[in-house]
Amino acid sequence: MSLRSIDIPSKIRFDLLLVALEYIRDGRSMGELGEAVRQDERHAQFLVQNARILGFVHGRPSDWHLTRTGAAFLDVDDDRRGLILAEAVLNSRVVSSIVHHVGSVSKAASLTQAQIFEFLVENVVVPSRSSAPMETITADRRASSVRGWIRWLSKNLPRIEPEAEEMG
Repeated sequence: MSLRSIDIPSKIRFDLLLVALEYIRDGRSMGELGEAVRQDERHAQFLVQNARILGFVHGRPSDWHLTRTGAAFLDVDDDRRGLILAEAVLNSRVVSSIVHHVGSVSKAASLTQAQIFEFLVENVVVPSRSSAPMETITADRRASSVRGWIRWLSKNLPRIEPEAEEMG
């Protein structure tokens, strides 16, 4: 199995996800998003890439659009938003691959950054370099972000699972 480097999150900023999606919905620029979140345009792009990884946006860097899931994320209350985010994190290619590899979310949450780093080095290719693996420094930074996503999922999944059963 190989993952593309573009499918690996760069930052953990779930707290800014709502703002990023609102700016995309409203057709605002990455520069405007960067100003709104007090980051530069490059970091605004990281937020949007994470939204893409989560399945909330699609398109190209100069022409992002909300998916149905992204629009739903904006239009629901905080409890439902937590469920949508948890499902999106779990279904992201990298998190689902790691959970499948180790067998459960709780086992994935117990992985060290070094173990996730190793997984990324072994399983991620950089498309611009055909089948070249991820560079060490990039893999280390991304391992930190992936670990953050998995730990967030592990902390929030037990809290939201009973709600999911009630809705079923």
